[in-house]
Amino acid sequence: MELRLIDPKLYVRTYLAYQSKTDKDDYMSFFANAKYKNSRFGDLSLWINAGEINHNRGRVDYWYAFIENKNELIENVSTVAKFVHSYRRGEYDEHISTVSVGVEVTI
Repeated sequence: MELRLIDPKLYVRTYLAYQSKTDKDDYMSFFANAKYKNSRFGDLSLWINAGEINHNRGRVDYWYAFIENKNELIENVSTVAKFVHSYRRGEYDEHISTVSVGVEVTI
């Protein structure tokens, strides 16, 4: 199931899926992507991917998300700041976070 909203300033896309496999538990997936264009604060992006929601066990086995802000300095040159976090259930139940700041040049 998928939902989309497209507007000159706001873009949203989400979907919900159900996966059934013979070698492991069935699981659901949820994905959401939102982008907002703002002349004052720049372009904001939010991405959420709950890739493995194990509804039988009442837990999320994998998810990934980021928030990003992009501001144009001059034509074709932008600053970009991004925060990313991911989680994978396993032997160590690993959480990983990353923060990045950079300059993007479009040629």
